[in-house]
Amino acid sequence: MKNLKLSRLHPRPERRGFSLLEDKYSPNSGDIFLKVHHNFTQKIVEIEIQDNGIGLSKEDCCHVFERFFRVDKSGNVAGIGLGLSLSKEIMQLFNGDIFITSIPNEGSSVFIRLKIYEN
Repeated sequence: MKNLKLSRLHPRPERRGFSLLEDKYSPNSGDIFLKVHHNFTQKIVEIEIQDNGIGLSKEDCCHVFERFFRVDKSGNVAGIGLGLSLSKEIMQLFNGDIFITSIPNEGSSVFIRLKIYEN
């Protein structure tokens, strides 16, 4: 398993990478980690995107994949609440899974699981 540390994302949305990385919020330019796990026995690849940001409550974790759901109701954080819902739809198209774990005031991890298919 290798960990990749992402120090900064590109400021222009059309030039940024994967949508899930854009949704991560780490105050004061906190670290974002990308971890890739593979299990050849179960034929699964799991990607974890982890931050050390504000974290989410259990209640918010239950709703983050709903369209237009916003954790920040003040409007101080950019976005309209579509990123994670679209990510979930894409994962379903690929017969994959996506879920989130979080601890308030410590950070969040988004997990993507994809099945490995052989030719």
